[in-house]
Amino acid sequence: MDEEKMREEEIRLFGQVRSFIECTEHIQGNMYVSQWKGSVLDSVVGAFLTQNVSDISSSSSFLSLMANFPLKENVAEQDRKRTRGQKMANARNLLGKGKKSKDFGWHSLKNEAYFNGYKYEETDENKDSLDWEAVRCAEVGEISDTIKTRGQSNVMAARIKGFLNRLFRECGSLDLEWLRFIPPDETKNFLLSIEGLGLKSVECIRLLTLKQLAFPVDTNVARISVRLGWVPITLPENNQLHELENYPKREDIQKYLWSYLHQLDQHILYLLHYKMITFGKVFCTKKNPNCYSCPMKGECKHFASAHVSGASEEGGCRQLVHTDMEDIFKQEENKFAHQNMTRDTKNKHVSSLRTMHDAYVLPDSHPLLEGMDRREYADPCPYLLHVWTPETCNDNAHLSTTQESEIFKGTILIPCRTATRGRFPLNGTYFQANEVFADDETTQNPIIFRRNLIQNLERTIIYTGNSTRGMYKEQSLEKIFTCFKNGFICTRAYDRRTGSPKPIPGILHKRGSKTPKRTKGQVKEAKNTPKDRETILDVRQNMIK
Repeated sequence: MDEEKMREEEIRLFGQVRSFIECTEHIQGNMYVSQWKGSVLDSVVGAFLTQNVSDISSSSSFLSLMANFPLKENVAEQDRKRTRGQKMANARNLLGKGKKSKDFGWHSLKNEAYFNGYKYEETDENKDSLDWEAVRCAEVGEISDTIKTRGQSNVMAARIKGFLNRLFRECGSLDLEWLRFIPPDETKNFLLSIEGLGLKSVECIRLLTLKQLAFPVDTNVARISVRLGWVPITLPENNQLHELENYPKREDIQKYLWSYLHQLDQHILYLLHYKMITFGKVFCTKKNPNCYSCPMKGECKHFASAHVSGASEEGGCRQLVHTDMEDIFKQEENKFAHQNMTRDTKNKHVSSLRTMHDAYVLPDSHPLLEGMDRREYADPCPYLLHVWTPETCNDNAHLSTTQESEIFKGTILIPCRTATRGRFPLNGTYFQANEVFADDETTQNPIIFRRNLIQNLERTIIYTGNSTRGMYKEQSLEKIFTCFKNGFICTRAYDRRTGSPKPIPGILHKRGSKTPKRTKGQVKEAKNTPKDRETILDVRQNMIK
């Protein structure tokens, strides 16, 4: 591609990125971008846990690690190990001073960091979220049991333990803060040398934790980039874009996007990544995307492909060309709203996806928060109160059945950032900006209070369910907008005593009947039904122009 064409492509892509950020800003609100606390080591293990699972599974796994391997109150032993590791590194540094090691060993990189002015100082901002030394010394089976909710726990436990052992063996301590003191290229090479970390995981650590210029491309980002036309691709023969099942390889998409996006600053790259992840959960899902509610459908090639295909099948393609697209979108919104209304009244699956509740916003000094942790200073979410109603509990357990009653039961909802004390890997991107946890203690033993304690409080709404994707599925744009602007979501409970995650309680969301699991024979048959695997890989490899 010559210089002039590259410049044209750059202008096009930057315009599309700007349009995306502005549009999603209007719907999702101003994502609260603030650095979460935690160490680089937290984020490396956190990146392990994100692989091939949902955010809820991976974040619950990390919460379980925090609960099972908490930091010791007496840190003297940890300080001794830190000091020992620092002395070992300093000794190596003195021996190697004045000449650069040809060996790409981890200890040589740490020496370089010391040479560049690094000195380990533990602060509240970079302190580990859990006792990684205890994890390193634990049996693989114990680690596996702790993170079993994410699946493939044995493989992941062995990988984490192997990484911690190697880090301690080669660097003398479980410390990775020195990565902030070596050049970005060397940081990238170091992280890629860790067994089990791929390009996406490495770029997440660099962008979200080390604040370096990087842009991770996961399945959400890859899918959205192709559908919005940011990445030009060659479609397989006789395929329309909306029929595409196998997208180009993520590495190819990342390489293409990065050739232009590297000019943006770190804050914009972070914002773009965060918004695309949320957008992929709420609107642009892999299967059955919520196209008619999507604010980007006017620029979406996937939507245009599906719409034109449908119009041509009905003989309406010519009419589509001569009709104002805005009118079409309005017609489709009305059609979508009617379909949703029908689903809500006839189908049971909607109630299994989400439940909506009224809630009260609790000021930080409210009497009902006595005994709760003080809200984190950077937390954009308040504490909330869910009042039990006859519809959400047994009448025997409910103390208030009429509006005139003076005594109520309630459950506290805790802001995610406050629950974790603002300490979570990858800058807390696991959680949505408006996400809260249901307090397990006040779910099992609800607080009892009088009407006067909630009389003048601001009211809001919360959506509860088993996943973020499910809660927004098939919602109208108006309802999605309302939830982001004025509401909150809750996908799980939280035990404040142990720090363990818990399933969403039945008082907040009763899950519908599950889809029957497929047998091994059915799974095997499904895998063999599509095109030959080699053919699929060949197609994906040749898609990007």
